[in-house]
Amino acid sequence: MNIDRKLIREVTYKLINDCKIYNSNCINLSGKNSIPEKLCIRIAEKDLGKGAVAMIVVRNKRAIITIEKNEPYKYRNRFSIAHEIGHFLLHLTNGMTMRTCSELDMAQWNQLMHKSNEKEEIEANIFASELLMPKAFVEKKIDLKDVSFRTISEISKEFRTTFLASAVRFIDLTNENCALIYSQDSQIKWFKKSDSCKYFFQLGRNLDCETVAYQFFNGKRLTGKPEIIKASAWINNAKDDERITEISIGLKKLSASISFIFEEKKLAENDLSKPYYYLTKSDFMAGYQCEKRFYFDMKKPKEFLETYYSNDNDEILLWNLCFEKAQSLFPNGKLIKNDILNDDILETKSYLKSFPYIPLFKAAFISDDIFTRSDILYKSSNGYNLIKVTRSTGVKDYHLIECAFKAWVIENCGYQLENIQIAYINKGFIYQGDDDYSGLFKFESVTDKVLPIKKEIHNKIKELRQVLISGEPKKEIGEHCYNFIRCPYITYCKKASKFPINTLYRIKKDFAKSLIEKGIDDIRGIQEDSLTTPIHKRMYNSIIKGTHEINIAVAQQLKKHPFPYYYLDFETHAYPVPIWINTSPYKNYLPFQWSLHIEDKNNNVYHKEFLDLSGKDIRKELILKLIDALGDNGPIFVYSSFEKSVLNELKITFNDLSPKIESLIIRLVDLLPIVRENYYHPKMQGSFSLKSVLPTIAPELSYKNISLNNGISASLAYLEAIQQKTTTQRREEIKQDLLEYCKMDTKALVKIVAFLKNSASIFNSKI
Repeated sequence: MNIDRKLIREVTYKLINDCKIYNSNCINLSGKNSIPEKLCIRIAEKDLGKGAVAMIVVRNKRAIITIEKNEPYKYRNRFSIAHEIGHFLLHLTNGMTMRTCSELDMAQWNQLMHKSNEKEEIEANIFASELLMPKAFVEKKIDLKDVSFRTISEISKEFRTTFLASAVRFIDLTNENCALIYSQDSQIKWFKKSDSCKYFFQLGRNLDCETVAYQFFNGKRLTGKPEIIKASAWINNAKDDERITEISIGLKKLSASISFIFEEKKLAENDLSKPYYYLTKSDFMAGYQCEKRFYFDMKKPKEFLETYYSNDNDEILLWNLCFEKAQSLFPNGKLIKNDILNDDILETKSYLKSFPYIPLFKAAFISDDIFTRSDILYKSSNGYNLIKVTRSTGVKDYHLIECAFKAWVIENCGYQLENIQIAYINKGFIYQGDDDYSGLFKFESVTDKVLPIKKEIHNKIKELRQVLISGEPKKEIGEHCYNFIRCPYITYCKKASKFPINTLYRIKKDFAKSLIEKGIDDIRGIQEDSLTTPIHKRMYNSIIKGTHEINIAVAQQLKKHPFPYYYLDFETHAYPVPIWINTSPYKNYLPFQWSLHIEDKNNNVYHKEFLDLSGKDIRKELILKLIDALGDNGPIFVYSSFEKSVLNELKITFNDLSPKIESLIIRLVDLLPIVRENYYHPKMQGSFSLKSVLPTIAPELSYKNISLNNGISASLAYLEAIQQKTTTQRREEIKQDLLEYCKMDTKALVKIVAFLKNSASIFNSKI
């Protein structure tokens, strides 16, 4: 179904001429002498309900356009009015008397549509684009050769229209070889190519995991940075060695992403003053930890797709719990939150200029292509006060570095800081209910500690920019890999040595240092007689032989336990912001779920479980049902001392149940030390965690095949489930995910015990 762009352009140009519009400031859509007034259109505001953003009612060549009263997005209503004027002028002859338009309608730019209503929405969008951003005005104001979201933001700001419409208009007018792609549900929904674009895209194609946009639909926050990727990730029939540049951002309200695709651009080797990448605090901290990590974070080569693991989303959720409570300490504060980064920067400047004494949350600053946000920023008589909010229970060294970075950027933007504080969790706080979290935070001034670090920031940034030019840094695995946080690329870096010496269990620093001085970085290069512990010898022999290494005596050790066998696992929460009365931050061992596999003397295995998603403190009900399920005798197998700690905490909390809980504790059999002292497989790479051991014993069981794969994710899933705003459907999904995850843990224990009991007959399998 064809779109008559020529007709739309003629209608728009006639309107522009009739209204005597000579520059962007003359495009007036409200008040006296506005375009709607000249067209006999009245503008009204009201709450249109979920999904709707504008509505037009036409009668006798007059119209009322109603826009959403509570529209939070800047310039949305302006575009909505122009969109409805498009309906009025283009579609009135089709007998239209009323139409309600949604946000999705105004995101419709796909010209390959088959439905008439979608065609009309596209035509109205094109009309609005032509009206709000006339070609002659845009070309004069904007450098259409600069393919970047910054250029789009400048168009959006100058012409006071939506970011998406500005992006489409840019593609309309630029001569660069580029395209704009709109994706939803990890699929390409529509694309728009410049006249010079030589690329071919496929509608409905699932996003390739190598695209930047793919990360958005897997829970990552997109920063709008340009990244060079393989062209085939987006383009059909691209050459294997062809590269393109992608810039993507997420539109959370639409659950969509928009991506610019254009020819690969490289940073000039001698031009550090105009960096192609802008840096964030996260980038800087990665570089402060290790230049190699910084390089990988920025480039993300394909080989990391399998090895890279990050729990960033979990960390962000936990931090947000704290940040929400910190905001409540400043009841008149303003949260800076837009879809588009540049809008945040502009809004921050506006508030600091017009309302300097209003506290700002997540204020946005950029200087010399270095970007940061303040957690909390407020002005006092002598200057600005910066507060960093952390979920830690004290001030850490890396907090000071983060504060120094933030302060450097903010002060470079012209805002002098009087005081820098860190708000950290008061672990002595006891929650009394009624959503009263006063006393949750302690505040510590770190201004003097930050000052010397701040002086180093500029030079460090120059070093990191040089890293992007010079290529992958050469850096060996060391203590720096665990500074701040465990580096997510350790698995990749270990590939240089298949069995790095630091994977020897609790290797002493002096021994490791002596090996490195001898040029030995792989366990296979160690002389066996220099290993003094049984665990190290077992690990060494396993690696040299390429097989399981099992002490067959472990079979008798386990067989001495009489049936029935019980296999127990708890899921708990320990949030920085307590949710149960009379509990404290990070109060460990607060269970909300257990899984129990039971094996009888005939090796029949059956399962029991408990999970409560009411959000109430159900610990007593939980332990009573567990006591009943565990009976009076038989070993209770667990993995690590965690379950014992949970039971001890329950014993203290419920004095009346203390004898019964103690009788359970006495029956516990911890499999972790048993495995560590009797078993090793080279694929474990020095780790004796359940998730490292299980694949070597029962490869058919995999945490990769289930939605939750670690305790923190399970804890946060529980938190989501108990929220009032969580839908019944979503709560049921979480319930099934939690049951599946906890059940997997105890099923793993069943497999481990069976494997070790049969160790005498286990064959050696080569890796």
